[in-house]
Amino acid sequence: MGRAIFVMDDTNVFANAFEFPIMKFLQAQTKIMTMAVIAGVSFAMHTLLTWLFMLKLGWSLAGGAVILNCA
Repeated sequence: MGRAIFVMDDTNVFANAFEFPIMKFLQAQTKIMTMAVIAGVSFAMHTLLTWLFMLKLGWSLAGGAVILNCA
């Protein structure tokens, strides 16, 4: 089961390669409100999609892995 989750979550590593430089750039430009809005929208989207895939569609753990890759 752990291997399946790792394989599904593999793209998350590549997403971080884009996210961290963007966040550091925004911090250097003191765009804190922009980062707060992005984080809030991402949190709301992640929560809604997790609820949809894991509970409503019944995908359980695989649905959680899909959402981690998308959000």
